[in-house]
Amino acid sequence: MPSKIGVTLSFGTVERIADHLAVVLQAYALVTHRISVLLRGSLARLQARSVVRAFREHLREQHVPVGYMLTFPSISMELEALGFVRPDFAKLVAPNSTRVELWRDVLAESREAGVPPDRLIVSALETPEQVGIAAQVGIAFGQGNAVRPAFAPPAFTSIGTLQ
Repeated sequence: MPSKIGVTLSFGTVERIADHLAVVLQAYALVTHRISVLLRGSLARLQARSVVRAFREHLREQHVPVGYMLTFPSISMELEALGFVRPDFAKLVAPNSTRVELWRDVLAESREAGVPPDRLIVSALETPEQVGIAAQVGIAFGQGNAVRPAFAPPAFTSIGTLQ
C-alpha cells in the first residue's frame, strides 16, 4: 500500500517560500497524488493573500487535497478563513467536554461552514469517552494524541553501516 504524506504549512510559510514549494512539487509531480496539505494561520496577519491563493490553486491543479486547521473554539469564527481556503477537509482539536450536545454543535457548525462530517478530522481524542462521543455524533475521522517515547538513534560504525 502506498504511503501518504501530510504537510502542515502556515500562511506565513507559504508567503515566504511559495516559489520554492512550487518547484519541489513540480520536481515530484509523479507522486503529488500521495500528498495532502493542511494550511493554518490567521487571515488578519496574512500580508499577501494573492500568494497563498495562487499556491492553493497550484495544489489543486496538481490534485493535492488542501485542508484547513480550525483553531478557534467556534467554527463560525473561522468562516472567512474557510471561505478563503475552500478546504477539501478540515481539522480541529476535540472539545474537552463530555457533553454530547457540545459535540453535536461542533458538527452542526462544520456543516454550516461547508465542511461535511466525512471531511472533518478531530484530533486529540485521548479518552475512551471522547472516542465514544465522537462516534456517536457521526465524526468519521479521529486522531489520538499519543506520542511514541523517545529512542536513541541507531548506532553506526565508522563506515556508516548499522552495527
